Amino acid sequence: MKTKGMIGVLILTVCFCFAVVAAAVIYTLGNSDTNSAAPPDLKESQTASAETMVKEAVETKESVKTKETAAKETSMKETSINETSVKETSKVKETSPSTEATQTEGTTISSNPSSYMYDVTDDKIRAAIDEGKNMQQGHFFELPQTYSNLGSIGEYMNAFIDTPYSIISTVAQNRYISEDRVIGVDEAAAFIDYNKLTFSFYISDGWARLLGVQLSQNGKEIGSVKTYNSTDGGLKVSYFSVKDIDFSQPATIKVFDKSKPNEYAEYAVQFSKYRK
Repeated sequence: MKTKGMIGVLILTVCFCFAVVAAAVIYTLGNSDTNSAAPPDLKESQTASAETMVKEAVETKESVKTKETAAKETSMKETSINETSVKETSKVKETSPSTEATQTEGTTISSNPSSYMYDVTDDKIRAAIDEGKNMQQGHFFELPQTYSNLGSIGEYMNAFIDTPYSIISTVAQNRYISEDRVIGVDEAAAFIDYNKLTFSFYISDGWARLLGVQLSQNGKEIGSVKTYNSTDGGLKVSYFSVKDIDFSQPATIKVFDKSKPNEYAEYAVQFSKYRK
């Protein structure tokens, strides 16, 4: 009887120990799972943080790329500007067609050119060639502006009278600069037209075709017999018949907006002033 009681106690003790061990194992496994799994909020926070870091990295890269591109474009632009500046600085001044090619259209030199105020002898031709070669022409043949309500167009427009001496000087300068040679008297003489007098206008903003030109003298309006406009609109040349002009009297040349004739610029012409 005593022995059976001891066996019962032993069985209960073993069962208790087994239950304790099982509980301990379950508790341990539970803690392990808990530690290995992050709470949902923490997991989402970590994911968002990672995405933010990637986004910032991409944005930083793009920013660096943008800055590098901007720097490259700025450098290219500055180079282009510098190249353009050099090109414009070295560019020979554009001139009227009469200084660019031998005149063949309707050209007849007067049989007595000495009666014309701007006639040139061989000595004068040589002087004009020398002046052009040495770039000494300056603004001698530029006309003074006496009035303008054309705004910036009139403000930046320059007008010149193209006498035979002026034309030869300009041709000589251009040939010497572009071809490294000095033209001769006969070659220079081929550019002279004693039947026409031209006026050249250097205009900004490509307005050449939009402007008209009129010469006035003693209350009489003298129209041009021919007009030339450069392709880029920066140069306008007006040809006038010599026989229509009284060179002993002053004149006024008007350059006006064809669409708004009341907007114009005027230049004074004192013919004797431009004789050499």
